[in-house]
Amino acid sequence: MIHILDAVTANGIAAGEVIERPASVVKELLENALDAGASRIAVEIVQGGIKRIRLVDNGSGMEPADAKLAFARHATSKLSRLEDLDRLQSMGFRGEALASIAAVSRVSLLTRTAEQDQGYFLRLEAGEILEEGPKAANIGSIFEVQDLFYNTPARYKFLKRDATEAAYVQDLVERFTFSRPDVAFSLMKDGTQSFVSPGDGQLLSAIYTVWGSESAGAALPIDHEFSGIKLQGYISKSSHSRKNRGRQVFLVNGRIIQSPLMRLAVDKAIQGHFVKGHFPELVLKLDLPSTQVDVNVHPQKTEVRFADENSIFRAVYHTLQDCLASHTGFKDIGQLTSTGPQAAPHLESKASARKGESSLDSRDGTIDNPSEGQTSSPGHNGDNHAILSRRNYQVTGPDHDGSIAQVTSQNSRQIALNLEEEISAGPIREAKQTTSPLASGQAYQERLKPEEQALFFAETESLDVSASDQDKLSPDLQALASARIIGQVFNTYLLLESGPDLLMIDQHAAHERILYEQLRADRRSSSLRIPSQPLLQPLSLKFSPLELSHALDQADEIRKMGFDFEEFGQDCLVLRALPVEFSHAGLNPERVFRAIIEEAGQTRLDEEGRLDEILHTTACKAAVKAHDILSFNEMKQLIHDLLKLEDPFHCPHGRPVILRLSAKDIEKFFNRIV
Repeated sequence: MIHILDAVTANGIAAGEVIERPASVVKELLENALDAGASRIAVEIVQGGIKRIRLVDNGSGMEPADAKLAFARHATSKLSRLEDLDRLQSMGFRGEALASIAAVSRVSLLTRTAEQDQGYFLRLEAGEILEEGPKAANIGSIFEVQDLFYNTPARYKFLKRDATEAAYVQDLVERFTFSRPDVAFSLMKDGTQSFVSPGDGQLLSAIYTVWGSESAGAALPIDHEFSGIKLQGYISKSSHSRKNRGRQVFLVNGRIIQSPLMRLAVDKAIQGHFVKGHFPELVLKLDLPSTQVDVNVHPQKTEVRFADENSIFRAVYHTLQDCLASHTGFKDIGQLTSTGPQAAPHLESKASARKGESSLDSRDGTIDNPSEGQTSSPGHNGDNHAILSRRNYQVTGPDHDGSIAQVTSQNSRQIALNLEEEISAGPIREAKQTTSPLASGQAYQERLKPEEQALFFAETESLDVSASDQDKLSPDLQALASARIIGQVFNTYLLLESGPDLLMIDQHAAHERILYEQLRADRRSSSLRIPSQPLLQPLSLKFSPLELSHALDQADEIRKMGFDFEEFGQDCLVLRALPVEFSHAGLNPERVFRAIIEEAGQTRLDEEGRLDEILHTTACKAAVKAHDILSFNEMKQLIHDLLKLEDPFHCPHGRPVILRLSAKDIEKFFNRIV
């Protein structure tokens, strides 16, 4: 039999959509306080907010009639008709929050406006008014919520322990500090002051207060307008990263939201700047016309829907790409060996304001990946062609002095993706290979004897880059162009002297970046499909029925990547060809193909993303490795090629290519200066 639920049951069910835990209560009360114009908000919780939540603000307060009506369902002052959603400026608008809170707790309110001589007090339990009347009060409002979910035990049992719920509350208050740095927030947990923000209106001050001096010192400013969308905030340098996205805050028209779209745009934008699996700290504020965003899509107002998602994606992607590219450069070893970059001097005075950090955030460090590739045996084929000319370069032959062959390559000048058009990837032009194989164990003919090295390198003053070419480079690249090559250390790193600095170049990461940009340029200048290299003998590979289904379902996408295969029987695929660059890189055909099929089973193969991964892998496998011995001319050619790149400071996986150690840092290490 169908019947209408009583008001208490209906309100309790509805409250479950809005009020999930104590942090949900704090969120709704904070939004109401901000809508009331508060400039100071104090939050106090006991037992994680389960026992008691108390919020005091200095906002405009409420008239007695409004205060009483505020706890009725769908009672709000924020809008009066549906069309008002298109012009919404407030945080709240549904009129459900206070009614939902009152339905599952014991609530009291003391409020007063500037026009009143005294305040108004109201006490409710399970949504029913038990007490009301005049009472002395300051201007503003005091909400007190006790015994959350006391009358809904099914909801109460899903709460976490007190410390966990308190951590959620603190994380929320800290995020509101990013949303409104002009408001002074404070949080007290079980009688102990846990957090205080300065409320000076500076977002960088909020970052310093919440995340600390290292984060504030490593923050890069974001201030850009893209097609009517205004973006502001801060993103951390690549040297200051984390292994999770816990410190990424997105704000749309001042509202704290969760946005998979914006998160994806961030992940795409940081590729090549951050090590894979590491993420920046980020506070990103988007301001756009209210008609272009729908905030009425989630009961807790934590999600929004954009009218033009492509524009939002492009705005976030290009803004962060430009920001990171404009601040790229050498990574200073001195910073890596100290406590990290310090915050701006004017922030140091706020140290006393920072009372704690959210226990929700991981405190793990960031450790770069070890160098990739296996150790290769030194050797030489006797024709004065160096390692660099044997690894996916297009070689035109020995130069006039018989040293390293000159390289002709198309260096990519398009770092940002063209997101307005369908990305089409072309074939990678086959790189010409030198005909002479690498003779394992044979000594390098270009390698100087130890007693000759000092004289040889002392006579080498610079890389011979013309003054006109140097003027086109960034300051860091000008320093690299004018550097003096010292030599190779550990058969892995190149050492250069540049004025008062010592530069170290990871030869594998540098060559990997060079090859990657060459392959990308080749692919973009070609047609829609990567050419294949037939296998000498086709491989018959067994797959599970599910894997076979995934492979056949995305066969067209896989073939565009340069794989030629066909179905053979009920559980087999015959692999006949690999992408041409994979064959040159010496990869295991079966391992590569199975990896692609496994990827096809997890997601739709995005052409641009997957092809970029192929290029990453190809460049990594084809580049010189750690412990490959390089001649002086090879080092010189490698650095010349770096100078031609848009971003020579990171490998395609985001690892640093060049580190800098200043003479001052070296003197500190030897205690010459203090």
